[in-house]
Amino acid sequence: AKKAEEKKKKEEEKKKEEEEAKKKKEEDAKKAKKPEEKKKAEKAAPESAAPAGMPPKVRAELDKLYKKGSLNQGAIDIGAIKHLEALPEVHGLSVLAKLVEKGPQNISNVSGFLVGIMKRVRMEYGLPDPGAKKAAESSSESESSSDEESSDEEEEEKKKPAPKKVVVQKKEEKKEEKK
Repeated sequence: AKKAEEKKKKEEEKKKEEEEAKKKKEEDAKKAKKPEEKKKAEKAAPESAAPAGMPPKVRAELDKLYKKGSLNQGAIDIGAIKHLEALPEVHGLSVLAKLVEKGPQNISNVSGFLVGIMKRVRMEYGLPDPGAKKAAESSSESESSSDEESSDEEEEEKKKPAPKKVVVQKKEEKKEEKK
């Protein structure tokens, strides 16, 4: 009976040793894969997710947000990126600071949020709107082809009363009728 117990103990010890050896091999394999995975990830990810035309400090701050995982690639559309590029560095950094303060994970439309902040910053500091230039160019092209038609339409629009005035007039009429 003692021999049988000793055999069982030896078998159990061998199993434990084998299991420990397997665990070590698995851990070693995982450790070996991690540097390879990091290299692959570094190769796959561009050096900077932010465009080259962006002020350097703004670009660095945006990259930090991407690297931390606070901001996903594609969360900011190209239009918002272009508006951010057009801002001076100081204002671009303040816009990103407001984004960080709010927390990108708490914002459903990051691009819309940024565009709204940038619009307020441009208005506050009298900065030009990069989107306004494009709109002005496209409208000036269409106006040059139909100057006569647009001037007639503009005169008709001026003759029409504003909708608010009509509502106010109707309310005043109702008050007079009650009296």
